[in-house]
Amino acid sequence: MTASQGHYSRKKAVLLHAEVVESTALARLNESLARDRTTYAFNRLSEVIGRYGGNSKRLGEDTLIAEFNRASDAVCSALDYQQRHTKFLNQLGDEIKPAIRIGVSLGEIEFTDNTVTGEHFVRAQRVEHLAEPGGLCITAGIHDALPKHMPFDQVDLGRQDVTDFDDAVGVYRLELKQGESIPSPEQTGKVVTLLRSWIAIVSAVVVVVLIAGALLLWLKS
Repeated sequence: MTASQGHYSRKKAVLLHAEVVESTALARLNESLARDRTTYAFNRLSEVIGRYGGNSKRLGEDTLIAEFNRASDAVCSALDYQQRHTKFLNQLGDEIKPAIRIGVSLGEIEFTDNTVTGEHFVRAQRVEHLAEPGGLCITAGIHDALPKHMPFDQVDLGRQDVTDFDDAVGVYRLELKQGESIPSPEQTGKVVTLLRSWIAIVSAVVVVVLIAGALLLWLKS
């Protein structure tokens, strides 16, 4: 998630933004323990992101971002992590529990001097702020990009007014359907491959039909 020093570049990608909830309040209770547990939490998140093909980067003490090529991978990694992290937090016997909120957005990432910048980065951050602790919110663009048969419940939160944006942003709260399992990295890849195969088949059929129609018209002329 870097560009050459002193240069500017941009590209379209899925961006995941994760942040610790009330990190300042946790630090006031026990700064050292809060820092250690936050580091542990983000290390585990980076591992899950990596398994789903994402590329992550820590920003400061309480924020992490990650870049993905596919919306399904970003969403599945977020759900997988939140499920694991919630279990970890429930095992702790004190109040130093760094809950994580996650937002996922689709758009152009801008790089300036090795730093991610731009409207898309800010949008992902604003969407993350709308998520509940331990939850996940996505933009309407991610909602449209996800295969419809994946095991997700998506609640339309409508168009939300967010800071630094003149136009409201379409937002969905996303959860795993009850009784379903989070698709593995291999399964998300198979979904994309299957969709591409069907598109190729349909395209081939259309071409054959068009050629046959043209040939029939030529024979009748």
